[in-house]
Amino acid sequence: MRIFRYKNRVINSEQGQSLVELAIGILILLMLLSGIFDIGRMIFVQFALQDAAEEGIIYASGFPTECNNINNRVRNSSSDLPKDGSVAVSILINNRACGVGTPPKAGDKIEITVTQPFPITMPFLGALTGQTVSLRATANGIVLRP
Repeated sequence: MRIFRYKNRVINSEQGQSLVELAIGILILLMLLSGIFDIGRMIFVQFALQDAAEEGIIYASGFPTECNNINNRVRNSSSDLPKDGSVAVSILINNRACGVGTPPKAGDKIEITVTQPFPITMPFLGALTGQTVSLRATANGIVLRP
């Protein structure tokens, strides 16, 4: 009988161990899962920024003097881009800001850069990299007609 009681006491003292291990394991898995979601969202936003920059290049190659319309085309090209003004658009023609200097001519280089701050939601990744990461997409093209 004495051995049975000893074994019973050992079993009783280890009853909560598996619950603690489960809680720690679930916490780690949830943090990994939130990191995976953040990376997926980041890739999605990066693709939306790249598409917006390329849409601006398509419009700018035909109408390089219409700087406001190029900017509007970039900002309104995707419903996935926020409309709160956090998206920055830079339009360069021959390494000069759009509308500055001599009028563009056929063959001039166009570069459109779209930048947006991306908020990090994963708890510990935000502490390491900052709460936001700046995502940037650049597209290049040439003026087809002045």
